[in-house]
Amino acid sequence: QFNARADLVDEDTSQNIEIITTGQGSTTDTVEIIILDDNTAPILSDSIPEDNGFLRQGITDQLISIDAVDDETGIKNASFSYWNCSVNATNSTIYTIELNCVNDTCTAQTDLSEYKEGNQMCFQFKVYNNALESSSLIGTAGFDGTPPNVSLIAPEDNAYGGDSTLFSFIASDNLAPNLNCEWIVDNENIDSIIAENNQITNTTYDTTNISEGTHEWKVRCTDLVGLSSDSETRNIIIDLSPPSIILNSPENNSIIGDDVQIDIDVDDNYELDNVTYSSSLNSSELSEGINLLTVTASDKAGNTAEKTFTIIVDRTPPTVNLISPENNASSDVHVNFVFDIDDNLDKDLNCGLYLDDILAETEEFNTNETVNWTVIIPMDEYEWYIKCSDDAGNSFQTAARNITITDVTGPDILSDIEYVARTEDYLFDVNVTDPSNVSDVEIKFDGGLLNLTEQGSLYSGKIQTDLSYPLGIYNITIRAEDELGNENIFVDEFELVNGYSIHLNLDPSEAEPGQEITASGTALLDDLRDVPEEYITINLPEETVDVLIDIDGSYSYTFEAPGQGTYTITAFIVSAEGINHSASAELEVNSPEKKSNDGSSGSSSGSDFYCGDGQCTKAHNEDCENCPEDCGQCPAVDQGTKSYDIGSAENETDESEPRTPSGVGYATGFFGKIAKNPLAWILFLGIIGTLYLLAFKKPSKKKNNVNWKGYFDKR
Repeated sequence: QFNARADLVDEDTSQNIEIITTGQGSTTDTVEIIILDDNTAPILSDSIPEDNGFLRQGITDQLISIDAVDDETGIKNASFSYWNCSVNATNSTIYTIELNCVNDTCTAQTDLSEYKEGNQMCFQFKVYNNALESSSLIGTAGFDGTPPNVSLIAPEDNAYGGDSTLFSFIASDNLAPNLNCEWIVDNENIDSIIAENNQITNTTYDTTNISEGTHEWKVRCTDLVGLSSDSETRNIIIDLSPPSIILNSPENNSIIGDDVQIDIDVDDNYELDNVTYSSSLNSSELSEGINLLTVTASDKAGNTAEKTFTIIVDRTPPTVNLISPENNASSDVHVNFVFDIDDNLDKDLNCGLYLDDILAETEEFNTNETVNWTVIIPMDEYEWYIKCSDDAGNSFQTAARNITITDVTGPDILSDIEYVARTEDYLFDVNVTDPSNVSDVEIKFDGGLLNLTEQGSLYSGKIQTDLSYPLGIYNITIRAEDELGNENIFVDEFELVNGYSIHLNLDPSEAEPGQEITASGTALLDDLRDVPEEYITINLPEETVDVLIDIDGSYSYTFEAPGQGTYTITAFIVSAEGINHSASAELEVNSPEKKSNDGSSGSSSGSDFYCGDGQCTKAHNEDCENCPEDCGQCPAVDQGTKSYDIGSAENETDESEPRTPSGVGYATGFFGKIAKNPLAWILFLGIIGTLYLLAFKKPSKKKNNVNWKGYFDKR
């Protein structure tokens, strides 16, 4: 790095500089340097202090600043000189400080605490560029030690405030023409405004970030030298919610008549200020037709709300023109009343049929269509008329006519069968009624009569099908006759759909509480195809579960037996047609019992079963082989050798035959020899006694047979 200094030039000059490097080989580089003839001084602006400006009294760290720009050679240095030039000043020493220039701004700080309000300070900025051209800025500055004063006008203390609240105050200062005034709420600066000195300032502040409720507020104003002052503190109740306007009755767009009071609720979360209505709330004072009622409400915070409701006033009754039946007509019990209706405002009218001045039927009809109203009327003679009313309560009554009702038609039949599942019995009800009483009902399916049971007007039957019935559309034909011989036939069509073949097995079906039970089975269509559903639902004593159906139609689910009792377990599928296909099985759960030590029966507090308790319990694998005490002896099995019970004679001589042997045989000779030999006799008696003990010895009590089935699965 080399530093070079150019001599002063009278014009811009170009100068070549040679740079020679030596070493293993020498090189020479030539660099052209332009030496500028800068005969313009720096440009100065934006000084602090400014000429005829003011500084704060007693400040110890006053900022001194000036902007200095020189586009040719740049700023070399800058200084600030100041002295007391007040009238009657006793010390006029000139003080000079150097400024630090960075990016065309030269700054420093100095202590001016010796200057008081009323003093005058003279100052000079002097700035040099690198061509040693200089610029100066000379001025005077006064000092201010008096803060501004702020007086509040509105709103009053504890007043309501909102977005439209007008705030008024006067800010005054001894020197500053304008002051920066801040709105302080709960010690937080919310908004600000520039206020003219000693003038009334009216403004609205931004309250969107202030919560509703009571807050403290004040205004703080600052003059040009940074002296500030606060106004008094007041409370304000912030209310940002407009009043609510609710039409209670009648509903908006309602049609009403005279003497209807329009009920409107107007409320506010704090306090209402004013409510106005564009028209009367009594319908009698409104014009007939469409009326627009506008409600305007404002609260104490200045929030406003406005709603407009449509009220239709109708004072004109509807018209009714009877077409049939004619006066003195005769009719079946199914009477068709035909008439035209009209209204000036209402599209729908509520009409009533009166028989002998008693309201018999009511229904709503559209004014755009001729009414054809069928009503079932008991047989008799009547005086009748039609009375129709609009929504406003205006009504019209026709002249009365006479009619005689007789029964010339068959019974009314109501039946609605949609689906029947093949191979599954379908129970149905048909409702048959007639004013002359029903005398006979028969229902045919597939050419044959169905057996029916009657309960009042309901006739119940059963549709039975098997796999020989193709799927498709079928029907039942219902014929009914009344006591006058009037007949009616009704054909009810339905669709025959696949039935479901669902099986359910419980293993075991008898158990004790807590024992594992497996509910398993199959779910297939009646033609053994797969069901379309993926799951079958099982209703258990303590839960309902959906169990996945395997690809072969089988399903299985294991659960623990509940407390003692008899339970019905059901597996079912609801098909897409809404038919419930199901199968059920009963589960018997018994609490275990055991005998007392002396062999007598006693109640058990546990769940132990054992061989010798007097119960042959198959659930615990007790049978004739491992527990003959409870289950009895197993039948004898012939293995080629005949078995005899000791102490019982086979082919015993009949009582009618003589007991004395007719001849001497081996047995007689044997006993004869024993009788002659005492030692043989004693041996013989010993053998007999031993055989007797062996034959009648009580079987030893066997140990409990432990049921290991599922034992390790539980653990």
